[in-house]
Amino acid sequence: MSALDLNHSPEVTISVLDKTYRFRCAPEDQDSLHKAAKLLEQQLRKTRETGVLGADRLLLVTALNLAGDFIAARDDLTSYDKKARESLEKVIHKIDEALTTAEQLELE
Repeated sequence: MSALDLNHSPEVTISVLDKTYRFRCAPEDQDSLHKAAKLLEQQLRKTRETGVLGADRLLLVTALNLAGDFIAARDDLTSYDKKARESLEKVIHKIDEALTTAEQLELE
């Protein structure tokens, strides 16, 4: 969606750490925005419980934690994808072998 389109999008209100923010957001992205705000709120409160003080530091530590979680999840997904591809290649190889054997039996 272009910036021009966003100017005509509905305004969405979210709250993070008792502050309210308004954004223009495409209707199809509103649910994701609310979920992201809820996750951010939870993580900010969790970080604040560890004794991190100051809004800038709180935001930085929380952002780094979320980025670390994202990287770990992406790496896990990449690993699972690689394993799935390897398994699929093995299955395809076995099917090819079975078809070759079946073709040879038909020729006899």
